[in-house]
Amino acid sequence: MTPLEILYRATTLGLKLEAQGDELIYYPKSHCPPEFLSVLREHKSELLAWLRGGDDYWRERPKPDLDLSESFLATFPPVTGPRPPRPLPPPDPWLHVAVQVINGEFADADSSTIESLTTGLRHNPNPICRQAMALLPKNKETP
Repeated sequence: MTPLEILYRATTLGLKLEAQGDELIYYPKSHCPPEFLSVLREHKSELLAWLRGGDDYWRERPKPDLDLSESFLATFPPVTGPRPPRPLPPPDPWLHVAVQVINGEFADADSSTIESLTTGLRHNPNPICRQAMALLPKNKETP
């Protein structure tokens, strides 16, 4: 998995990842399943480099075999200091809907709304979305 794929997966699980020195911090810990924790451990160095935004991430990547002249390369300013941190993928909008379901805001919803909620939440691996799915009625008759 690439760091971006891991960060996206973390976001869908409701996790925040941060680099603090040589430590990879993730929270809330209760949202991290054991199998994802092993992915974080396996890719820790890549994630730290990605989160820091420095050149470490790119140093180990294969470089394309291009024949570029020195005059062309001189047109680019030299890199000074670390790169700014990359933004995380946007949070999943279905998390907000899942919380609404859990809070009972769709208790009196008609069957069409229930079907739409089911369609949206069905394939989301986030534990909050799974909890909301379990609370949705299976077959609600329309009035």
